[in-house]
Amino acid sequence: MSGAVNEATRASAIDLSGQIEAPVVDQRALPLCAAAVTAALASHLANRVSALPMSPSVLFSHWTARVVARRTGRWGNRLTDCFAAWQRFGLVSEEDWPLLPDRIDVEPDARCLAIAAGSARPVLERLDAQVTGTVLLDAIQERLSANRCVTVEYPLHPSQFLSADATTIPVLPPMARAVGAHVVLAVGYDNARFAGGGGASSGALLVRNSWGLERGRNGYGWLPYEFVTGGFTRDHSAAPEEALA
Repeated sequence: MSGAVNEATRASAIDLSGQIEAPVVDQRALPLCAAAVTAALASHLANRVSALPMSPSVLFSHWTARVVARRTGRWGNRLTDCFAAWQRFGLVSEEDWPLLPDRIDVEPDARCLAIAAGSARPVLERLDAQVTGTVLLDAIQERLSANRCVTVEYPLHPSQFLSADATTIPVLPPMARAVGAHVVLAVGYDNARFAGGGGASSGALLVRNSWGLERGRNGYGWLPYEFVTGGFTRDHSAAPEEALA
């Protein structure tokens, strides 16, 4: 892959969070995590692609993904639905279609759809089609080192949301059953970050969440490497390399 960062010279820690202009959202009880991640990923890309809004609309992404998935009711979207909607409809800015709870079931108007049609629609790179474990973790770190954010879905358990240490997302307790899935955007990593679990280990991904600024470090937290190497994550997609030109 052109532009790849050699593992031997790769930094031990990366933080791209300062390159995302879109504000951290608080989805509360709304199923918006996939749309929030899509908007944040697009916001990071907007630093290089002038045809993308700097602060994309989360609700526009959510609504168009529902159209693509032919889904009704207040169900969450998959990242694949949001990405397919991005390709089909494009994106608009948060100013054009703001995040108002009473708008979640409202179709964006014709003006928004026309604006979105003129926005950039980059094709994302899927990382987990053929790799898992430490190889997948290495692929994620390689993209982050090349200034490319990566999406991550992980199993959700009440202990994670209610954890006293909101900065570090706890590994699921033994025999714990997930109650759903949650999506975050990996914007960095730290090989020296302690992120214990069933067996204490070092290293974690720095992820952007959608639970408001009060959670973690201004809306960001640490996802232990164990989630990736243990096979608990999926839907790892990276920003396109060509956008870095």
